[in-house]
Amino acid sequence: MRKRVSLLLIVSLAAFLSLAQLAQAEITVGSGYNAEAYVTGLQNPSGLAFSPGRSFGYEGELFVTDSRPSSGHIYRVPSIDNKISWAPAATNEPEDIEFAPTGSPFGDDLYASLAYRVGKYDSSGTWQQISSTNPFGWDMAFAPDERYRNNLFQTDGWEPGSGGERILEWKPDGTSTVFASNLPEETNGLAFGPGGDWGTDLFVAFSSSRGSTPAIRTVNPDGQLSDFVTSTQFGQTSQLAFDTSGKFNNNLYVTDFENDVIFEVDPNGNVSTFASGFSFSQTPYHNSSSADLVFGPDGALYICDGGAGTVWKVSSTTVSFEAIIDIKPGNSNNPLNPRANGVVPVAIFGSDQLDVTNVDQASLLLAGAAAKEKGNSGKIGIFRDVNQDGWEDIVLHFVIDDMDLTDYDSGATLTGLLLDGTEIFGTDNIALVGAIDQLESFGDTICIDFMTTASVNPEPASLSLLLISGLTLIRRRTKKIPD
Repeated sequence: MRKRVSLLLIVSLAAFLSLAQLAQAEITVGSGYNAEAYVTGLQNPSGLAFSPGRSFGYEGELFVTDSRPSSGHIYRVPSIDNKISWAPAATNEPEDIEFAPTGSPFGDDLYASLAYRVGKYDSSGTWQQISSTNPFGWDMAFAPDERYRNNLFQTDGWEPGSGGERILEWKPDGTSTVFASNLPEETNGLAFGPGGDWGTDLFVAFSSSRGSTPAIRTVNPDGQLSDFVTSTQFGQTSQLAFDTSGKFNNNLYVTDFENDVIFEVDPNGNVSTFASGFSFSQTPYHNSSSADLVFGPDGALYICDGGAGTVWKVSSTTVSFEAIIDIKPGNSNNPLNPRANGVVPVAIFGSDQLDVTNVDQASLLLAGAAAKEKGNSGKIGIFRDVNQDGWEDIVLHFVIDDMDLTDYDSGATLTGLLLDGTEIFGTDNIALVGAIDQLESFGDTICIDFMTTASVNPEPASLSLLLISGLTLIRRRTKKIPD
């Protein structure tokens, strides 16, 4: 089990090395990246989350938990080294904090996993306990869609009498069930796969606290474990984060509390050291959650370093250009049915800063989907002035079924390259609408369920097409069968 020791231990471990010197430790990162101290002067940073805005407010701001016995605190950080006291912890040692995805039944509040409690903070910093049990909570992860029942998952380090640890599944009403139990090793970080090559299963970091080889495993919606990767490079795997911006190769990043490093793992399970020089193992309270990491809305990687009392920011130094794009040009709502066949048009607007003829069209991806060629011509985009501003634009089409979308996505990002190798990206809003989700026959009755996954109604034309399709299927189902 995890153990906490007094602040005196750090003196014996670090000898004459002061906390200030620890905070100035030099971080080594991979080629093409830069590390800087983003927040300093913390005692034991352990949890990170970026506000998505919505009704909660503080859009894009970083929230940080400072976990220490009897006096934990949560700060918000609107800019580098500008921490603002936001809320005292409702009990000692706040471990992890998370915002639910847009449209989640959990709402817009900030959820927190604290020692023996689970609860949430509203935008004013007021605490409300929701747990009906007393888990020894560590990391949390919100399910991105209904595949995992849209619920909240949490590692629980205390399962009396079982000899193992477990993962709990929380519903919005505060009730919980055991999702997976009698797990083989100590459980730490949780993260849901972002789709594509990674799939969408729940990934879990397992440490070597019981003498076995540390590993990262997946847990399917039924609670069944599968090995993803074990490695002798791992010491005590702690927290997990997936890159989805492409700036970090769309890989998985893992903090190692014992070796004071961050590992990069690709979808094939290949492991390499990405960054080193941290002080995770020297955290005052020997808490492996004090090595949290999260990707920010800017695509940078933010890391809690409990031993240094610092939150580090690692950024890509690759030159990139943000383009203005328009999904479904001429339609401001951009309704998109992720279950439909067909393609969606996207315009990249040219300007005095972007000559769209320099775009490497074959490199473009919209939510993971490649641009579609026009027949057998080998051509992809069409050049024309879409917005009538005098600058040539390019329009491309992407296969909807190839896009990696969840039911809560409210935007889609285009990524790619210019011909000189410069990265290009752009984002536009989308409004997900449903399709015929089920079609079942009960005797002479045909049931057609229409499902909308966002607070958007289908356009009349789309609804008409759905009804026509449904009636066609009904006719096929009810056609008289010859005797």
